[in-house]
Amino acid sequence: DVYSDLVALVRNVTHAEHFSIYSIDRKEQTKSLVYSTVAEAMQNDESGTHHSEMDEEIALFDDIVYEFPSLMAEGKGNIAFYYCIPIDIDENQTIVIALFAQNRKDMESYRASVLSLKYYLENAKPVIESKLLAQKLREQSLLDGLTGLYNRKFLEEFIDKIDNQAKRSRTHYAVLMLDIDFFKQVNDTYGHDVGDQFIKMLGHIIKNHIRSSDIAVRYGGEEFLILLHESSREGAIKVAETIRKSFAKTAVYVKGKAVRKTLSIGISLFPDTYTSSLREAIKHADIALYKAKEAGRDQIAFFELSMLDRNINREVTK
Repeated sequence: DVYSDLVALVRNVTHAEHFSIYSIDRKEQTKSLVYSTVAEAMQNDESGTHHSEMDEEIALFDDIVYEFPSLMAEGKGNIAFYYCIPIDIDENQTIVIALFAQNRKDMESYRASVLSLKYYLENAKPVIESKLLAQKLREQSLLDGLTGLYNRKFLEEFIDKIDNQAKRSRTHYAVLMLDIDFFKQVNDTYGHDVGDQFIKMLGHIIKNHIRSSDIAVRYGGEEFLILLHESSREGAIKVAETIRKSFAKTAVYVKGKAVRKTLSIGISLFPDTYTSSLREAIKHADIALYKAKEAGRDQIAFFELSMLDRNINREVTK
């Protein structure tokens, strides 16, 4: 809602034909493109024509976004000028509006409207700040505080959407269910603080070995779920083995003593012959996980239909 209003404000005050809006988080050192006339023009252009103006705007994105304070600089091609307007929302959040023009006359017109635009934005800052805070709190409610991965609430809210999207786009997922072996012994012997260190360590290892398109969830306790986007059976096994071996060789030190644990991992595929939904694929990965537990732990198991015929003891000591 905030950014939609901001787009309308920029249009009404500056009358700019081409512009982009960025959100910059100084604390996290991240930037994101919130809106661009490039994307809008591409959506409205049914002919598929390639626009040179769009090429130039895209080429300028990374060049302009960290140019503080406001500036006007000569560029290339059809978009000859651009002007950046940074608006500090708070000590960490900045919104940058980048205006593009094809000639100096238009650029000067934009510059003349900047004071009015800043006036509106300054008055809107409290609303923007509160909305961004609400969004952050919303996002944080879907993250696990210990590992920074998604939590079970995220999975419950979005699994059906991911499932439907995968079916529409014919996307494939490999589902990995991971569990730390004999984790209860860690808590009983060394305390929950040491147990938390193992969970953090596993979360860190998972982040380092998956792609941005993959989804990692702390499923509960010492159990983790990974959805590998467009992964084959061989690719899933490779990722699982890499995570398993990395976790096994990494120690948590307790009073100078190196303590190491192992992982059991179950894998299933979606879609496949036995699976009609992601929820079912997760269930199958869970069954495969406990097959790995029964087989001696510190290993991976791939779901097979025969596993459904066996009464796998899910209460195996972890």
